[in-house]
Amino acid sequence: MNLLRNNLPRLVRFKPVTRSEHPKLITRVRPLCLIPERETAFYAFLHGFSGPKTPCPYARKALRNELRVFLNRLELRHPGTKFALFRTFERLLPVLEASLPEARLGTCEKCGSPSSGRLCKVCEFLEEAGL
Repeated sequence: MNLLRNNLPRLVRFKPVTRSEHPKLITRVRPLCLIPERETAFYAFLHGFSGPKTPCPYARKALRNELRVFLNRLELRHPGTKFALFRTFERLLPVLEASLPEARLGTCEKCGSPSSGRLCKVCEFLEEAGL
């Protein structure tokens, strides 16, 4: 999604291991990023892990869902497509990181949470809602 929306700074933050960018955040690790989603879901099912009982009512209308369906269809017709796309991202990551200014997380003026802007998203939504 970040690639399609031309949001390269956010795309760079998606790397498999991300050092904590703010004292209130922990290091992000994605150990299962190369395991297909279907295999992860099957493992969870076999071992009795439960997930959300009902899907988000807005998920069908979201761009994320359209992309998921599109990529899953490509993967079904051309096995290895998702893996190749991820490997391409991994190869481009050093070039992207070198070409973009280093992003610094600040602190939300209202609640003190990590934020890339003046306010964090929660406080932005609350402010827009008049709360």
